[in-house]
Amino acid sequence: MRTKRIQNNQIMCESEKKDFSTIIRTMPWLYSPILQGLKNKEEGTLCDVACGDGCLLELINKKHPNLKLNGIDIDKEFISCAKKNFPFNFKKEDAFKMKDKFDIITLNLALHHFDNPRKLIKHLLSITKKTLIISDQLRPEIETELYQRLEKRKKLVGNNETDYYDENEKESILEAYSESEIKEIFKGFNCKVKFVDNDYYKRFVCVINKEDLNNEDD
Repeated sequence: MRTKRIQNNQIMCESEKKDFSTIIRTMPWLYSPILQGLKNKEEGTLCDVACGDGCLLELINKKHPNLKLNGIDIDKEFISCAKKNFPFNFKKEDAFKMKDKFDIITLNLALHHFDNPRKLIKHLLSITKKTLIISDQLRPEIETELYQRLEKRKKLVGNNETDYYDENEKESILEAYSESEIKEIFKGFNCKVKFVDNDYYKRFVCVINKEDLNNEDD
């Protein structure tokens, strides 16, 4: 059963964010599905929704220096941190209230924070000029798989953990959508959802091209 924890427009307290920002940089595989979803020579504007401290944009900039990068997050402390660390354009904003249009929009490890994901996807598509790329981890369908993956995670991550992060990992994965739920969420968007199982959690990535949607309407 999926759980949820978000209060006062924050998913973490200050100490948790500090741990998160440190640990996340030791786990490059968390960003691989999004990076692989981008084409070789991307240009134009890109906005990372729920950008956190801006780590994904840092990685995108290294591979795609011609992109004009933007990030939005509802958490003002994450945005403050991102502005201090990177020269990109960051703004505190509710994803559902975004009006600016971008060539590419990314959403990584954040879909599970939204109660109405289909509504969010439709809104993001309305402000996407070319491509929307979404990736997130998946909640195991059965309890035995959950514990197997938590053990696998411990072995893979090793000493990179903190007490906080280790204790809260089970709670974190229970917030995610399951594979069957993801299939339902993306039904009707004329896109292929790819499921990958390269580290300790199964993840999905979905690339939605506006051109494909427009051709479907013709």
